[in-house]
Amino acid sequence: MKKFYFRFREFKKTKTFNLFCYIWVALFSTLSFAPYHLTHFVWIAPFGLFWLEDKYIGQYKKLFLHGIIVSLFFCTFSFFWINHLLVVFGNFPFVFAYPIFLIYSAVFNLKFSFFLVVFSYLSRKLGKHQTWVAGFTVIASEFFTIQLFPWYWGNLLAGNLILAQTAEYMS
Repeated sequence: MKKFYFRFREFKKTKTFNLFCYIWVALFSTLSFAPYHLTHFVWIAPFGLFWLEDKYIGQYKKLFLHGIIVSLFFCTFSFFWINHLLVVFGNFPFVFAYPIFLIYSAVFNLKFSFFLVVFSYLSRKLGKHQTWVAGFTVIASEFFTIQLFPWYWGNLLAGNLILAQTAEYMS
């Protein structure tokens, strides 16, 4: 186990690790949405964000930029159909539709950037990572960021009736 932990720490220092985190969040979040309904992945999807925050703790500009990149990967994996809608119903050629999709992904999903920056700030001020800080930051990110096509972190639980009702009544 010590060997694995050492290798993970060494891997964390590379640029490939950032790509790994982006894909981690996007893939496991996408699998939590319909039509896959693998809602148990909702528990491990945010680890990519936590790892990025741990790597760049206190570097708010980098965290903001990585949050935008996470949102680009997230939307590309989860909302790929929006680009199709722009082509089919918007009559945009793909060459124009994809940049519009990327702008949408970056601007209207700033919740990832907000989460990374605020979570890093609160973690530094409190001296350690705490579960309630992450929960508070997620709720604040949904409340304070703009969304054109609204989705919420709780939507990842929508396929699991027990978890969805627990979140609804116990939030």
